[in-house]
Amino acid sequence: MDLGWARRPNHLWWPVYICQTKMFRKEDLHYLQNEHKSAMEVAVKSKSVLVYYLGQYTFASRTKGDVKQWACPEHNTFSGHETITDAEMLLQFTTAMTEAKVYVDTGILPFLAPSDVNQALKPPAWPQDIAPGTITWLKHATKSWTPAYVLDPTHLSAKRGVASSHVKDQLRLAKKNPHKYYLVYKFGECNIMLWKRENAKMLLWGGPEHSKLLLGIPRRESNTFLATAMQRLESFLAAKQNQKKLAVNNAYTVKVSWLRLPSSQIDPNQIQDNDDDDVSTEDEAENDTMASSEAPPAMIIYSKKTHLATVMGTSKRPAISPQPKTSLPPPVPPLFRNGVAWAHVRGQLWWPVYICNPHLWSPQPDSPTLTYDVYSFGYHTMRSRAFTLAQLRPWKCPEAPRLRETIFTALDQSKVSDQETLGNALVEADNYYVEYEQIQSYSNLDINIKRINRNNKRGVF
Repeated sequence: MDLGWARRPNHLWWPVYICQTKMFRKEDLHYLQNEHKSAMEVAVKSKSVLVYYLGQYTFASRTKGDVKQWACPEHNTFSGHETITDAEMLLQFTTAMTEAKVYVDTGILPFLAPSDVNQALKPPAWPQDIAPGTITWLKHATKSWTPAYVLDPTHLSAKRGVASSHVKDQLRLAKKNPHKYYLVYKFGECNIMLWKRENAKMLLWGGPEHSKLLLGIPRRESNTFLATAMQRLESFLAAKQNQKKLAVNNAYTVKVSWLRLPSSQIDPNQIQDNDDDDVSTEDEAENDTMASSEAPPAMIIYSKKTHLATVMGTSKRPAISPQPKTSLPPPVPPLFRNGVAWAHVRGQLWWPVYICNPHLWSPQPDSPTLTYDVYSFGYHTMRSRAFTLAQLRPWKCPEAPRLRETIFTALDQSKVSDQETLGNALVEADNYYVEYEQIQSYSNLDINIKRINRNNKRGVF
């Protein structure tokens, strides 16, 4: 097994994948680009060990004395996290332990393709035939993966007297050979690039890697680049994906606000409800003002590779005499945020649980005893139990520090296994809560996508 432990500069032993330098890919990796090259050069030159830190997705060269096999005699000691006081590092460590278990069970490594580990294998193919109007993840040469948007080249023109010959040539190529080139807008840099389809390194938004890419992969300096790109993407979605709202290079003019679906992809049920069959999506270049009540025509957000015809927007327009809008009260946040809570069973200690019934995350204050399906962290058991609200507390409630102290005090004289189970339960609950929150920091755009898509799904295409 190539799983092991490596001692970090702070003397903490960390779960790692031990890379075989003779077999490991020398060129750019499929997901992590050139993240490994400097460490690999040192490892080869000094005849040391190249390791891949799980949970952090970085490489390092370590001496042989700083690396141990996974099943070494110190395994149980290294698995403890009592000495980790930094919350971010604790989250990364618990994630690394989970990923190590996944590797033991399945042989799958996070962000390392089989062709990275063994350069004799063929790298995975990138998604092909990504439709215009698709939001994607774009592999960046020097920074983390970043959100991007595939443009229809016919929606752009080059400004006379401003656009360089290079810009004009790119746009001409994209229009002449749409099946050979992608024209891609990068939210991180606000520029447009021409990419040969065969060389395009993009992943579909919302794919299996989505949640981790949101954290910034590869992990490098403070990732303000990704945060800025995500803010621009949120603004684009808030503008209902109006292409004219993109901050494009001054050399381009965006002629079309919204992408229209081909007639073969329009839902007949939606067409018959449409009060305006002559919706034009191409605006005059001099006048791109859109009425605030006007909604964009439907547009594709995912490509054929997902086997989903997810459509954003709607081709409906309001009635000629719009009714006054009624202001709705702001949504009430759930009592049990993220589903994580403290639960108390009579005769037992308070314990961290996950409530598996999202519709019960916001019970009414006068709710009677309700039956909850709860997953107990640490014990990894699922059970249906009846609780009153007095027997449940939000995970981040004001009493949380006191509950933790009370449990630790009660278990102080208990057997070691009970203390370890409690420690694991608290870490697992914190891990789930914090990781969920990190993903939620960008969830406004995902919520917007899902809200729009719910009533506008198409068939498989």
